[in-house]
Amino acid sequence: MKIFNPILDKINTKLSYGSKASFRGISLKIYMLLFLVMVSGYLTFTYVSLENYFNVVIVFSLSSLFLIFIGFRRDSFPVVLSLLYAICEGCVLGIIVKLAESVVPGIAISAASATLVVFFVVLVFYSQKIVVVTEKFRKNMIIIFFSIICFILINILLDFFGGYNLIFNQGDAILISMIVSFFMVIYSAFMLILHFDFAENVVNGGLSESHEWTVAVGIVISLIFLYVEILRLMLLNAIKK
Repeated sequence: MKIFNPILDKINTKLSYGSKASFRGISLKIYMLLFLVMVSGYLTFTYVSLENYFNVVIVFSLSSLFLIFIGFRRDSFPVVLSLLYAICEGCVLGIIVKLAESVVPGIAISAASATLVVFFVVLVFYSQKIVVVTEKFRKNMIIIFFSIICFILINILLDFFGGYNLIFNQGDAILISMIVSFFMVIYSAFMLILHFDFAENVVNGGLSESHEWTVAVGIVISLIFLYVEILRLMLLNAIKK
C-alpha cells in the first residue's frame, strides 16, 4: 500500500523478525522528538538574538532538509538522524517563535494550543472512521502537494523579479496570505490523517521496531508544519486588525 510521503514511502514492507512496531513505541518516539524540538527551540529563543536570525534559519533549515534527504533514502529513518533533525528543526522554530512574539506577545502559546486541538480532532476523526484514507484520497494529496510546490516556485519568481510576495506580503495582499495559510493548515491536518493510517499499517503489518522512527519523524514534520502555519495565520490576523 503506497502512502504519499517522501519519508514514509521508503518503508520496507517485508516482515522482519525481532521486536515489532507498536503504537506505544511510536508514541514514545514522538514525545522524545518533540521534547528535543522544544528544548532546542527554547535555547535558541533565549540565547540567539534577532540580529542573527537569518543565518540561524538558513543553516538549520538546510541541515534539516539534508537530514531528511539522507533519512528517507534508508529503509527506516536512523535514530541518530531523527534526533539531529528534531534539534535542527527546534532551532529554526525557536527563531520563528521569537520573531512572532516580537510582533504579538503570547501568540506562540495560542498557536500551540490550537495545534493540539487540531491534532486531537484529526485523531478522533481518523479513529472513528469519520475520515477514511482511500487510494483516491492519497492521489488527491499528491496533486495538492505538487500544486503547493508550483505555488511556492511562482511566489519565489514573483518576489525575485517583481518584489511581490503572496505568502509573506503584509500590504494589500494580506487577505490572500491568510487564505493561503488557512489552506496550508487544512492540508497539514489531512497529512496527519495519512500518517495515522501509515502508523496503523506499520503496526498491523508486523514491521520491525526500527520503523517506529520513520513514522514518528513523519508525524513530527507534519505537526511542526501545522504549528508554523497556524502561527502565521494568527499573526496575519493580528496584523490585519
